Amino acid sequence: MTDVADTTAPPGDAAPGRAGDVSERTVFVLGGARSGTTWIAKILDSHPDVLYRHEPDIDLQDYSFPTLCETEEIPRYQATASRYLERLIDARSLRTAGGLPVFPKSFHGALAPALRRAFLLGLRAMEEVRPLRPFAGGVQIPDFVDIRRRPELRLVMKSVSALGRAGLFAAAMPRSRFVLILRHPCGQVASLLRGRALGKFEGSLGTGGSAMASTGRRYGLTPEILAALSPAEQHAWDWAIMNEFAMDQLRDAAHFKVIRYEDFCADPEMQARELLHFAQLAPNPQTDQFVRDSTSYSGVDRYYQIFKNTNESAIRWKKELDADVQESIMRIVRQTRMGAMFSDIGETVRSGVPQPGF
Repeated sequence: MTDVADTTAPPGDAAPGRAGDVSERTVFVLGGARSGTTWIAKILDSHPDVLYRHEPDIDLQDYSFPTLCETEEIPRYQATASRYLERLIDARSLRTAGGLPVFPKSFHGALAPALRRAFLLGLRAMEEVRPLRPFAGGVQIPDFVDIRRRPELRLVMKSVSALGRAGLFAAAMPRSRFVLILRHPCGQVASLLRGRALGKFEGSLGTGGSAMASTGRRYGLTPEILAALSPAEQHAWDWAIMNEFAMDQLRDAAHFKVIRYEDFCADPEMQARELLHFAQLAPNPQTDQFVRDSTSYSGVDRYYQIFKNTNESAIRWKKELDADVQESIMRIVRQTRMGAMFSDIGETVRSGVPQPGF
């Protein structure tokens, strides 16, 4: 596979903020909702030398700076974003630091794994009792490590809410590594529509933001035009605009890698090795085993689940979406530079990622 963007340029003159002490060892896994970020981030989490934070920006939301930060606004909010990222490093709620499966870690002593697992199981039992849910969700789970004092460890933070802040986060932590996950637009839209039908999402999924971005205006998109479209078409514009916005802002980051979900599904073991190398992590049998386990699942398929048959997952949209819906999605995407990203995917996925011309 040829990376669309895997840059290793010097970090430049931007000084790291308060979070700079772990900036060099932090990996951000970014993508849109239902793009495969949870599975790929969990592959990193399966490594013994990784401390993982799952969507900490949902638990600790901060609107003192824009959720869609244009490039010219970045210097104004860089210090604020640096302080915010420092808070995210220490986010340890059940949602953020207690996701399953739980993996053995190199930085845990003999008793820590058992204590932590018992702690998590107790909190999850509380979650099943409605009056206790707020308490369970607010408890901070111990890491049993201070990552700032362990230079051999890596911090991985995963987000589906930060595409509009990608450039700002890169400026706030300039030595960090950024991984952008792209799923075929039909696959991502099909999954979002399925989630809507199952009642998995509360309220709006925020597709209106794409019309407000400078990238959306470049293509003549307005809130009025977006509102008049079908849900599938709205999600298609959101896919194209927000991913292009993030790629534009991250292309000059010191360390930036784009991964297509379909390529990961086609050859997960090789892709996982490349991902570990990008994150400066050595190959590890624990990660190898998780990759095998998470890609060969044959049980009941649940919406929020990282264990899947990945070969089937990658092409499920071809059966879920009618041909006219598929065409309406791709007609929108082909109008943008992001259309080149999946121009090679028809009936099969061919090796090598097209260059989008960024």
